[in-house]
Amino acid sequence: MFDTLSIRLKIVLLSGLCLLGVVALVVGINLYQSQQSDEQVGTASTAMLTRNVQALLQARAGEKAELLRRRFNENQTLITALADQVSDLQQLARLHALNGGDLREAINQSLATTFKRNPQALGVWLAFEPNALDGGDAEFANDAKRLSNESGRFASYWSRAQGEALNTVISDTDLNKTDINLSGTPYNVWYTCSLNSTRPCLLEPYADTVGGKQMLMTSITVPLMHNGKVIAVAGVDISLDALQFAASKAQQELFDGAGHLMIVSPSGLLAANSDDAAKVGKNVGQTLGQEGQQAVQKLAGNQPLVLEQGETVRAVYPVQPIADSKAWGILIDLPKQVLLADAISLQSTLEQARTSGTLKVVLFATLAGLGGLLLMWLTATGVTRPLNTVADMLEDIASGDGDLTQRLHYARKDELGRLTSGFNRFL
Repeated sequence: MFDTLSIRLKIVLLSGLCLLGVVALVVGINLYQSQQSDEQVGTASTAMLTRNVQALLQARAGEKAELLRRRFNENQTLITALADQVSDLQQLARLHALNGGDLREAINQSLATTFKRNPQALGVWLAFEPNALDGGDAEFANDAKRLSNESGRFASYWSRAQGEALNTVISDTDLNKTDINLSGTPYNVWYTCSLNSTRPCLLEPYADTVGGKQMLMTSITVPLMHNGKVIAVAGVDISLDALQFAASKAQQELFDGAGHLMIVSPSGLLAANSDDAAKVGKNVGQTLGQEGQQAVQKLAGNQPLVLEQGETVRAVYPVQPIADSKAWGILIDLPKQVLLADAISLQSTLEQARTSGTLKVVLFATLAGLGGLLLMWLTATGVTRPLNTVADMLEDIASGDGDLTQRLHYARKDELGRLTSGFNRFL
């Protein structure tokens, strides 16, 4: 079949196939290199954007950690100042022989003033060891006016019950109660921690009754020392509702509300959860599972880090709320889809640009191929036209009707020129 084709068609066909092959190869190499380049740019850009967002996520966690540390430091300063005032009052009472009743009333007045001037505090309290205040506890047994309990120990608690200030006496029963609380520690750890350690304590979240209402809270306690011995413990109670409010407010500032902030104690109890207040006081292992527990374990390293856990990116930022305390943690969760939103958008833009570029390359290659085929067709036609003329004249001569006076006119001196010149000479 190929032998029956005209020379022109053979030239166009073979040349066209070669042209199309070259065009296809060039276009293929171009598209491959473009794809490889876009993939490299996309990968590098995604990695860069991911690092930037992770750094931003960690920075946000650092900001919230600093706010938490500042809040606790303010409360520690408050209760430390109160403890110093009480120590000064006790010393003045010794120097001026102030009677026990007046001393107790003066100390309680200091507590009341401190409490009323610090509305962020849920409660302020002070409890002395037996006979450690004035040595006369027996004289003040059940003396509610002087905030003395059933054994005569001074033990005053100022709290905000239903928004109103309430002053109550702390009983020996509460001071000695050892029922296990949320964190697995005894109920009276709020008193015994500083008593036994002789240093300030920040307690794990726990539940207690304030003004007849069950509340979740934490406390900062400080010891009052005399001659190297703890004679009393003062404390400030901090409602977890306040931490929860702060966490919920902070969530609105985290990636347009897409972030989720948690405050976690060293034992893994949630002190605040911006997504669901009902989870406050529960162990992070119950709410976030094994991944949440792993995040809490990282707090022991005392180093900020970002974890990728499933479809969540979690920033873990440890913070010491008070000096020498165990690290609490600020956890900020962000869906990976939000984290990679800019990278996905960039990848989509690159895909669109690559698709548009591919269409343009294919279109230009097609036009170039068609133009090449047209040029080849015209060239082949120019080559075969004299051949066809010679063939026609030979056919006329062979038929006996040819005009031997005719000559072929072809001015070029190429192969066809030689053919037409020889043909003319032959005639």
